[in-house]
Amino acid sequence: MKINERDLILAQKKEFGAYKGLLIFGTDEGGVLDHFQTSSKAINPQNDPLVFIDMSGKQIQENPDFIYSQAVSDSFFSDKKVIRIEDPQTGFDKILEDLLQQAGLSAFFLIRAGNLKTGTKLRTLCEKHPEIATLVCYPDDAKSLHTAITQFMHKNAYTCSPDAMQYLIQHLGENRAQTRQELEKLSIYLGDERHVSYETVKKVLTDGSAMDFSDLSYALTNGQPEKLPFFFHRFFQEGTSSITLIRSTLRYFQDLYWMKQYMHTGMTAKASAKKVIPYLFFKIEGVYLYAIQKWRESDFIYALQLLMETEKLCKTDSNIAETTTRMAFLKLALRGVKRN
Repeated sequence: MKINERDLILAQKKEFGAYKGLLIFGTDEGGVLDHFQTSSKAINPQNDPLVFIDMSGKQIQENPDFIYSQAVSDSFFSDKKVIRIEDPQTGFDKILEDLLQQAGLSAFFLIRAGNLKTGTKLRTLCEKHPEIATLVCYPDDAKSLHTAITQFMHKNAYTCSPDAMQYLIQHLGENRAQTRQELEKLSIYLGDERHVSYETVKKVLTDGSAMDFSDLSYALTNGQPEKLPFFFHRFFQEGTSSITLIRSTLRYFQDLYWMKQYMHTGMTAKASAKKVIPYLFFKIEGVYLYAIQKWRESDFIYALQLLMETEKLCKTDSNIAETTTRMAFLKLALRGVKRN
């Protein structure tokens, strides 16, 4: 049975009483891991180690009799039994389907998988079975990130200022596990304080990343090539990869390109910014509006093509990645000089 994150939260509160199992999979490995861990905690809030029986997909494939014996026998040490399965292998769907038909089934199955494509036998089985909850995890977008942050604030009884919320959405990434780590770091920093302010989140997140990738992107469209050596020195010293910098900047220029497309339909620059980035932090909105005014559509296309070509070169030869990235960014900054 397909469920969403809201359904999962409700099921966790009831310790999955209506289900015999949960399958979590998807392209967001951090999200899969995060939901796997929170579901484990929901089923076993006392953290009793005797509740869980952990098996890998390879172990089940090599010795399928063991999972059968564990699934239909009562536990002598706990009134619950949860079989946690990671990385199920080909053929596990048949084993699970058979187990679900066993009259003496006494275990709950918590399954963590990778990206199961549509039509995959295990995915199809679980999505159609009324007693197996099935959750797919995709990388966070602005909307899902807003939901995750809101849930965190509510759970911890925090109030959050609008500008702090916008800053969090702008600077947290697509990986749910990393997002949770950053929010937990924020919680530790707050201590007994219950209000989350813009100043606080900027300090906490900046402490973790040392500098915002967006600052580098803004230097390009603002025509500030003199800032690039400083940015590159800091980022590369911290171990940030060229690919990370390129992709962050690529997203920035993609946003600007789509803003330009909406403006062709008669939309204002400000309205197009809200259309492309619903949770655009108002204190940097001016950067986008300035760039969209100064740069032409052909400039954005050039930037996108250059960044994609640079990423390909970096992947081809890692020895020249930093040099190639510096050259590409310098070209964009010099174009910014012409436009300012």
